[in-house]
Amino acid sequence: MGIYSIFKVGPWLALTYFLSACSSVRQGEGDGAVSAQPWFNHSIFGRALTPQVDSLDTVQIDAKFYGAEEPTLAFNTCSDLANYSETDIAYEQYLFWTTVNINCLAAEAFIDSSPNFVSYWPESLTPELLLTFPSVATPNIGGQSLSVAGKDGVTLAGARDGVEITEVGDNFVSATQKTLNTKYLLVAKADFNFDGIEDWFVRLDWNISGASGIGTDWIALTKLSADGPPMILWRG
Repeated sequence: MGIYSIFKVGPWLALTYFLSACSSVRQGEGDGAVSAQPWFNHSIFGRALTPQVDSLDTVQIDAKFYGAEEPTLAFNTCSDLANYSETDIAYEQYLFWTTVNINCLAAEAFIDSSPNFVSYWPESLTPELLLTFPSVATPNIGGQSLSVAGKDGVTLAGARDGVEITEVGDNFVSATQKTLNTKYLLVAKADFNFDGIEDWFVRLDWNISGASGIGTDWIALTKLSADGPPMILWRG
């Protein structure tokens, strides 16, 4: 079973129920809401052409891996991953495997989302916006709990260790906190929990300077008012 399938029946399913319970602002309520359309960042699939993200059977990934017990494993679409796990992949390609699965998880969440919603978000992910993310909007290296995800009101800008932000590209921002380097890539915008408000799916690619630590993670966030801060809904 691929990582995206595990997430769907585990944390992602919990995300759906959690958000339905915690969201108090409904579509059309609140100042500053604007009509919005679902958006998906096709660049995450590289050269693979996916004109529409509407079925895992047609989301092309064209990914090849060294197998743990066979020379090569080739996957054309996200649905091809369902019968395999990280144990089928050579150890040195685990990071690539995880990245592809997170991309497909984002595609699955996007496909299952509501197309009708309003947004309180800016148009794109920028360094200025990233600084307003909760201070815990970082890779889940230490097993951070969702229960403390931003409740203290501390943002990345006010994090104890400080943060240095640079723009890498469109909807792609890098942040450095001490030795932790994280690249935030906006993957999808949609209403994932059917509350009528736009949510964001962000992939976090990280490494630790001077150490062997490297990985990729994801978070889902919402913004319930024009003046309100981004909030973490769930994480990988």
